[in-house]
Amino acid sequence: MDSIYLDAAATAKYTNVDDIIVDTMVTAMRDSWMNPSSLYATNVRNKIDKCRANIAKFIGARADEIYFTSGASESNNWAIKGWVEQVGEDRFEKDMFDVSIPYIFTTPIEHKSILSVLDSDTLHCFRHICAVDSNGVIILDLLENPLKTYEGENILVTIHMANNELGVIQPIKQISELVHKYGGVLHVDATQALGHIPIDVEELGVDMLSASGHKISPVLRGIGFLYKRNGVNIKPLIYGTQENGMRGSTENTYGIIGLSKALEYCNTSIDSINRLSKKRDYFINRLVKEFGCIINGSLESRLPNNINVAFPQNITGESLLYVLEMSGIQVSTSSACNSRSIKKSHVLDAIGLTDEQAMKTVRFSLPSDITYNEIDWVVEEIENALKIIQLD
Repeated sequence: MDSIYLDAAATAKYTNVDDIIVDTMVTAMRDSWMNPSSLYATNVRNKIDKCRANIAKFIGARADEIYFTSGASESNNWAIKGWVEQVGEDRFEKDMFDVSIPYIFTTPIEHKSILSVLDSDTLHCFRHICAVDSNGVIILDLLENPLKTYEGENILVTIHMANNELGVIQPIKQISELVHKYGGVLHVDATQALGHIPIDVEELGVDMLSASGHKISPVLRGIGFLYKRNGVNIKPLIYGTQENGMRGSTENTYGIIGLSKALEYCNTSIDSINRLSKKRDYFINRLVKEFGCIINGSLESRLPNNINVAFPQNITGESLLYVLEMSGIQVSTSSACNSRSIKKSHVLDAIGLTDEQAMKTVRFSLPSDITYNEIDWVVEEIENALKIIQLD
């Protein structure tokens, strides 16, 4: 059997749809190569505006609330740092002697692009980490209590919609209701969710949202966006005249056009989600039955393509990854952002896994076109791999 890619959470698998996206982008390179800011490049500007409207519609937003970036990491940094700087400016203009500092609430299982910026010494704010339960879901009482304590202060809550390692989906609407009840602003990292589950920022009550293109198509690296609801003010991260003066740098026209085209092929219907969820559950059941694997994270509130399991055998996830790679099967032991780290995943640590359990953990993230036959073959190869590893 040909190689099987089971690391779609790192970067989406290349499919026939991506041929269409590539063709669309190549065409744009030929006929939309002019600088969009040039007065004579109205055709290019109009195409970008149309794409902005298409992307906004996909998440239930307005076109003028979408700002293009290089990806979700930039969008996350911009949302957080831009909000903190804006709060500082507003506070100074109101009262130059006001030394109050804003509050940011998050969880210990966020993406490194969020946790790292919150750890930065240059970010002048109070940080509060809200615990998650053993399923990786935020404990709402532990969010509401501090929100209530600091009601009336400048508050930002930043949380992912779906975790990149566990695939666990957070109760964003409930979180939003709490945040707004106490006068806060909600930023959501939707990197893993966009194109995989429905997103409606108005219905969910999201104030800012980050997303990245390469999670829905591997050819879309270097393009993403930040949704910022009108009325929520942040300072630019990159100064310049583009993006209505909010984000400098000549627009990535080809990436923008490719992202808009890719979203046309994203199917987040209930039927589509159920089809992939059934394949996921079939795979999980086989892993549990054949090998005694333990599922990490919630089963009820989970992305349809994510499986994160700990093997009970005397192996490591890394050793299993290498042996499966010899059979042409690509999987992950953690998120791609952490894969070169020798430290235990901060996500697995936060949900209570021991060092040994974390060391034996593997993430399988399924492409939408995976078949039951392919799943069966992977299970057979896992069985062979375990025999090889345990002989060493």
